[in-house]
Amino acid sequence: MSKFRKYLKDTGQTMASFAAKIGKAPNYLSEIASYKRMPSLRTAYAIHIATKKKVPIEYWLFPEPKATSGPAGVSQTATTPSTYGEPQHAEGQ
Repeated sequence: MSKFRKYLKDTGQTMASFAAKIGKAPNYLSEIASYKRMPSLRTAYAIHIATKKKVPIEYWLFPEPKATSGPAGVSQTATTPSTYGEPQHAEGQ
């Protein structure tokens, strides 16, 4: 669950009510919360302010690593740049 979705759940807000608060479409915010779209800086800042810094602007600029299961159940972390359509590069390129 994204930090943004957790914030909405913890505060009892719906996506639609929060979207209205910052003047955005609920579908757009849902895509952002699902990492299908990257918010503009203006939208990230609006979320930052509306959540009273509970979902800081840095959250969108520097996504948290996802925990993945490695060989034999060893926990590893993977960053999420491909989530935003950035190309993946092999080591040394």
